[in-house]
Amino acid sequence: MISAKHDPHPAGAPLGAELLDAGALTALLAPQLGAGFRVAAVTAVAHAPGKRWVAVCRTTDANDDGPDFIVKLYTDPARASRSHDVLEQLYARRTAGWSVPRPIAVLPAHGLSVYEAARGRSLDELSEPARTEALVASARWLAVLHGMTFDFQRRVNMDSEIRQIGEWAALVSAQQPEAAALATQLREWLVSRAAKFESSAETIIHRDFQYRHVLVEDGHATVIDFDEVRTGDPAFDVAHFGANLQLLGIREQLSDADAARLAAVFLIEY
Repeated sequence: MISAKHDPHPAGAPLGAELLDAGALTALLAPQLGAGFRVAAVTAVAHAPGKRWVAVCRTTDANDDGPDFIVKLYTDPARASRSHDVLEQLYARRTAGWSVPRPIAVLPAHGLSVYEAARGRSLDELSEPARTEALVASARWLAVLHGMTFDFQRRVNMDSEIRQIGEWAALVSAQQPEAAALATQLREWLVSRAAKFESSAETIIHRDFQYRHVLVEDGHATVIDFDEVRTGDPAFDVAHFGANLQLLGIREQLSDADAARLAAVFLIEY
């Protein structure tokens, strides 16, 4: 694994989205990954304006075959280092049924974090009985994470949480004016409770734990996307996963009973 902690940015070298190019990435990674390594193709898959790009890279090596890589390009280089450091720590603790993607490289001066693409399918891509097995694997993965201890300084910030609630309500009101009154009422209810929130438990939490971030293969769960990891109350992860399960039920037009069963499987196993 490349750990270029002192990755100087050469004058005139590319920055930003222009790095999401097969030639540019090959030039950056080949010296550390060995003769024959080459990025053959780059496909951008996500873009959060002002924050990051995410791309999938098809690679080749001396044997003309290589794994797919995920490249995250951050506008804030510190985020690349922080996210990659978390990934390294978690990867060192992987077990037979609990895993995260293999870290490949961190190039802070370029804002790049690179890791091997995980294998598996997410919950929304599965049907029964594989879906229930994936829920069980998801719950077990999360329980293991919440049992870990880290010397990690980033913590849940309730002021930030309250601000995001307001941003959510404003977005809903702008996009769906007929729901504005309900969104405002819900915002006020959530803010009043968030202001009084006191956690008696604190552990490492994923902070964006949802079914599309859990890839399952043969009962083996691999979780991705560690940009939001911090310490806080584990209930944040449990509630976030449950809310996304409800959204899945709405998207798939599941009956109330079927949607409740999904949540129950997860909660009981957790």
